[in-house]
Amino acid sequence: MTSETILHYKILKKIGAGAMGVVYQARDLKLNRLVVLKFLPPELTYNSEAIDRFINEAQTASALDHANICTIYEVNETDDGQMFICMANYEGQTLNDKIKNGPIESVEAMEIVLQIAAGLRRAHEEGIIHRDIKPGNIIITNRGEVKIIDFGIAVLAGQDRLTKAGSSLGTVAYMSPEQVQGKGIDNRSDIWSLGVVLYEILTGKLPYSGENEVAIIYSIVNTEFETISASDTDLSLSLQNIITKALAKNSDERYPSIEEMQSDLQALKKGKSISASYLESSQHVKQLKPLYLLAAIVTLSAVGLMWFFLGQTNDREYSPSQIKTVTSFSGNEAHPTFSPDGNQIAFAWNGKGEDNYDIYVKLIGMESISRLTTDPKADFRPSWSPGGSRIAFQRQDSREKASIYIMPSIGGQGRKVAEIYTPNYGYQNRYNKIAWHPNEEWLVISDKKSVEEPLGLFLLSIETGEKTRLTFPDSISSAGGDLCASFSKDGNYIVFNRMTSWLKSNLYALELNSDLKPINKPTLITSPDWYIDGTGFTHDGAEIIYSSNNLWRIARSDPSNPTQILTGNKIADIAISVQGNRLVYRQDQNEVNIWRMSLKETSIIDQPAERLISSTGIDGEPVYSPDGQKIAFLSNRSGIQEIWICDNDGSNLFQLTSLEKLFTNGPSWSPDGKFIVFDTVFERKQDLYIINVEGGIPRRLTTHPDIDWLAAWSRDGKWIYFTSQRSGEGQLWKIKPDGKGLKQLTRNGGLAPVESADGQHIYYAKDRSYPTSIWKVSVNGENEQQVVEQFKGWRKFFPVENGIYFVLFRDIKFFNFDTGKTNIISSLDRDEDYGITVSPDRSYLLYGLRDRKGSDLFLVENFN
Repeated sequence: MTSETILHYKILKKIGAGAMGVVYQARDLKLNRLVVLKFLPPELTYNSEAIDRFINEAQTASALDHANICTIYEVNETDDGQMFICMANYEGQTLNDKIKNGPIESVEAMEIVLQIAAGLRRAHEEGIIHRDIKPGNIIITNRGEVKIIDFGIAVLAGQDRLTKAGSSLGTVAYMSPEQVQGKGIDNRSDIWSLGVVLYEILTGKLPYSGENEVAIIYSIVNTEFETISASDTDLSLSLQNIITKALAKNSDERYPSIEEMQSDLQALKKGKSISASYLESSQHVKQLKPLYLLAAIVTLSAVGLMWFFLGQTNDREYSPSQIKTVTSFSGNEAHPTFSPDGNQIAFAWNGKGEDNYDIYVKLIGMESISRLTTDPKADFRPSWSPGGSRIAFQRQDSREKASIYIMPSIGGQGRKVAEIYTPNYGYQNRYNKIAWHPNEEWLVISDKKSVEEPLGLFLLSIETGEKTRLTFPDSISSAGGDLCASFSKDGNYIVFNRMTSWLKSNLYALELNSDLKPINKPTLITSPDWYIDGTGFTHDGAEIIYSSNNLWRIARSDPSNPTQILTGNKIADIAISVQGNRLVYRQDQNEVNIWRMSLKETSIIDQPAERLISSTGIDGEPVYSPDGQKIAFLSNRSGIQEIWICDNDGSNLFQLTSLEKLFTNGPSWSPDGKFIVFDTVFERKQDLYIINVEGGIPRRLTTHPDIDWLAAWSRDGKWIYFTSQRSGEGQLWKIKPDGKGLKQLTRNGGLAPVESADGQHIYYAKDRSYPTSIWKVSVNGENEQQVVEQFKGWRKFFPVENGIYFVLFRDIKFFNFDTGKTNIISSLDRDEDYGITVSPDRSYLLYGLRDRKGSDLFLVENFN
């Protein structure tokens, strides 16, 4: 924009930029004077809230005719619609630049602050609060005049805010306690900010600081600043009194008006007595609500900084059915854990780029978050220590191994405590929780001695890394084990999930003696229909809370009657605050639609695709009927995942099943198009079922205690191939539609079978890993061999006469049997999910596309 002429302003140079504007020095060609133009950023041009705030700045400042407030000449708009404010140009520097050279002498410092106070007094007389007083918003001209700039977030007292409640618009280090807590503010908030400025310019440092925003907020609300020092003891004490009164955490104890602070500064400048009397630090601390003492940072001199619990109250009442959103970022936010006071949540998030999990902290009620870890490896499963000073978390080292780290809760270098085995389920070990013992000497973790074993519970010494085994799960495959443990408040009772196989969970409890040794074997509490991925206790310890798709509670004294207390689609990762009566949980926010791509022009890469079947939920696993006229697919549009059927153009949808079960897979058509085989969970068993495409009651095909799933019909209709855990690991089996002739086909792993076009082989995914490989075996179970080295997994492949269509990462590819070459058919701009299929005439390929993905965190207030 430099050198351009906009209206009658010639742009000379860019002098700054911020969230609400880009600032240029310009020459007013009409009046031949230097001015400053502040432009609303182009990306905010269509943001009505930003425009309102931008205009508000101009209206606010222009209404204040005062020597210590920046002069506004006009608000205008360029020919292409860019809004700007024209302001006076001041030769000089910002106060922020001035203090880079070191602290300012007390006499000059008082003169600067007196001028700021004079400008604020004028603003407050008009009912205007600046809300963002800081050195960067103060200009000192070459003539020594002080000008307050940037009323961009100022509001009129009593006027509705121009931003949503709780937004952190000011710079955190200068914000008052009531402002950082999202409470209502008045002119005394500006007085606080001016007190911070006075302290900083006298000492060269901030009174309240920290490594990140959360640490600064805690400091503002809970800690006392260091006293200032100067050569003039009397002056130092008087300035200390003024600063202490301006920085009283209770706004009622601050100067009631800027005039009174101004009066004290003027009196001190003239050598007279001031009204502010020194507030003893001990008295000031007692006015806080010390609900717990938090050890925070140990300095190099081994002096510990002790924090008090944030005594924020909430006047609004909530019932458990009223839920607040905690996070709603792109990607996955998961594994929440409360600080002991219940006011902060640490969690794992894969970031804006959705490329790597790190640990973040968020203060409830604030928009900003702080990132605690930045390692290129995935960090997840944070767990806040009972005292609040530390966070334990896991760092993924490989597919099968992770390390346990402990770091300060405000960030910093983490310390590796131990290595553990991890389950390879979902994203980043969604089940493998860490729990602190109340004495903070031990963690309970899930681990095993070798990859072939199931996971058991271990106590892990924080100091030495020593592991002590607590549970010995027997007769469970290596895919299962003991997970998701939580300690009772007294540390003598552990509740956990014993996963006996894929998706089969049992809630167990283990009692410990005073030496933390098991008193007896674990006791079965309940066996839900869905896997358990969150456990905890009510504040009195009388009830166990667990998440199993929905939220449940069960009395320890009577575990026979679980009660559902919150209904939702896949509520998971629960955490309960020790104080504050809060519960937080994760919930997936996914939208998967079925897209159709033409295969008629096979020479053209990136064929245009169209959305064929869609809803606001998940539609996936499409499969054409043998004649190509119908499509069967899975959808949760009714609230629970069911099988639906529609015409091949996506019209005439109808719901085939009404199982109301939590986990259904499939479907696969019989060759005559009259039946569909699928799997679902009923009475805690996952088995195969057959249903008539006209509807009716499904017929159960398998009844084995272990999991049978992912079935597909043979092309001659004589067999149904499926995946089963009945041999301990996932292998391919086949069975006749009448339930006879059961036979195992693979010995080295396999799932998601699909018969070849000629009926001679079965193609399948090697295992549940990502990525995995495509293999084939004869229909009689002979000669297992690899066909494709890598693909995305599960049902993300489909064989045809001369090759296999498959997905790898975001590419749809085709492997040609004749040439042995692989070509890219289409490159997607987002993740494919829920399988692919090809029409019988090979005209179309269907795939599920994740049009919206992620998981968010939600808060339940007044949880009892």
